[in-house]
Amino acid sequence: MNLSNPSESLADIQIQSLTPDHQELLWDLLYLAVFVPPGTAPPSRSILELPELQVYARDWGNPHDVGFLAKDRTGTVLGGAWSRLITGEVKGFGYIDDNTPELAIAVLSELRGQGIGTRLLTTLLGNLDRRHKKTCLSVDVVNPAVRLYKRMGFEKVKVSGQSMTMIRSRPT
Repeated sequence: MNLSNPSESLADIQIQSLTPDHQELLWDLLYLAVFVPPGTAPPSRSILELPELQVYARDWGNPHDVGFLAKDRTGTVLGGAWSRLITGEVKGFGYIDDNTPELAIAVLSELRGQGIGTRLLTTLLGNLDRRHKKTCLSVDVVNPAVRLYKRMGFEKVKVSGQSMTMIRSRPT
C-alpha cells in the first residue's frame, strides 16, 4: 500500500482492537517497534528475548492491556499501537509508575510518515484517556517519531543515553 496513490488513502485503513488472539502478531509488531537508526543493520530477532522488551508483549490480554491494529482493505496489517500497565520486578524502558500505562507503536517501515501512526496513536490515546490520567513511552532521541509524540502532547521527562522517556497527561 502506498498512501501517495490517489486510489488509496487513510480513509481506506481499518482500525481494529488488538486481542489475545493476536499474540504472535504482537511479537512481530514489537520487533518492528525496535528503532533502527538509518544506516544501521536491524538487530537479530533474539533481541525479543530481553526481559525488558518481553514485558510489552508477553501474555497479552490482561485487563489493562489496550491495543489497536491498522489494516488495509485487503486485511494486511500495516501497524499497531498498544499499551499496558507494567508492574513487577522487570520494567519497560519508559516506566514511570505502576499506574501509568506505557505504550508501544509500530508501523511498517515503508509506510512511516504517512499518517498511520497518527491514526493508531489517536485511537489508543482516546481509549487510554478514559481510563488513566497519564501515559508514558520511551523513544530513541533521534527517532523521527519524537515529533509525532510531541504533537500528541507528550513531554520529555528524562534522557538516559539515547533513550528519552516521555509522558502525556490526559487533556482536561
